[in-house]
Amino acid sequence: MWPDEGEKVALRSEILGWPVISDVLSQTGQSLPCADLWLSVTAAKNILQNIELVVQFGSSLTSKRLLEWQAQCQPEEYWIIDSIPGRLDPTHHRGRRLVSTVSDWLIAHPPISCLP
Repeated sequence: MWPDEGEKVALRSEILGWPVISDVLSQTGQSLPCADLWLSVTAAKNILQNIELVVQFGSSLTSKRLLEWQAQCQPEEYWIIDSIPGRLDPTHHRGRRLVSTVSDWLIAHPPISCLP
């Protein structure tokens, strides 16, 4: 993911109120600082087990703890959005593989407010 794409992902997550767990090489910044450290805490891992959707922007993860969490999480849907074709989820989650640049995907899928 390019730096400007990371900024766009961070802005989108802020608009939607969705947390971002950034990989150590991510360009999104850290909306949840020290995620790599608190993923080692059992209580934090337990909170992150009850999620409905994971959206992974960019290619394979590099952080050991994030990879461990990825292997253990069982969301209803797991989406990977990246311009590189092919399998990027070594844990084979049920979900969608969307081949697109992050910027193009964000433009094509603007946030929709559910509030009146």
